[in-house]
Amino acid sequence: HYFYNYVEPGTASNYQCPPNENPELWQQAQRDSPDPNSMVPALVVGYEGLNSRISCQTDQLLAYETLINNLDDKISTLSKKISSATLIKLDSVRRKQQEVEQRLLRLMKNLELLRRASHSGNSTYSSNINPSGVISTEEEMFRVRMEQLQMGLVGNDKISTHQHTSLKQGLVELQNKLVALKAHHSGFLLIDQENSTSSDIQQQNASNQLSNIVEVLEMHKSGLVYLSDSVAKLNGLSETIQLKIQK
Repeated sequence: HYFYNYVEPGTASNYQCPPNENPELWQQAQRDSPDPNSMVPALVVGYEGLNSRISCQTDQLLAYETLINNLDDKISTLSKKISSATLIKLDSVRRKQQEVEQRLLRLMKNLELLRRASHSGNSTYSSNINPSGVISTEEEMFRVRMEQLQMGLVGNDKISTHQHTSLKQGLVELQNKLVALKAHHSGFLLIDQENSTSSDIQQQNASNQLSNIVEVLEMHKSGLVYLSDSVAKLNGLSETIQLKIQK
């Protein structure tokens, strides 16, 4: 009796009748094949041949089953590994998402505080915003100090560069006048010493007056130097605050 062995599709025509079989019967079995392109006739003689074919099929089935089990184990191991790695990545992504959400909330809070501060008045100071939204004592002290400096020395507007330059020029002029007066004072004393026999009282009075003038000018000079330094410091502090505001 002829059975059929499955072969690769399209290769059935490469098989020929075995030499120990009847070619006519083999060709007839080939014509009766349910799939001539992928099935080849295989002769089975008696119960011994049938038993041998069943044994071969059983061995092949066990080999396929073993292969399927190995594939199933590999798939299961790979699935566990992927699942474990996926869970770890998922936890990491969740933590990052929570961090991003917290940063976003802090950013929204800071933006809201900045928006309220910008609408609360025309003050030019800027404080570092606490992530908790509560102004610290140092920030409050800094705010009060800035307001006092602004109201006492700047007024409604900040000190301009023109004012600072004017103060510098005034200081230079005062120094020049002071040098000229000292030189004049020294020359006047030399002339008076030559004519000391005729004008001692006038020399003493003029010397006292010039000394008083020099002393007053020295005081004004010290005050202008201090004021100029204060203006320079305030200008630097104002630029720093403006940079913080822009950031």
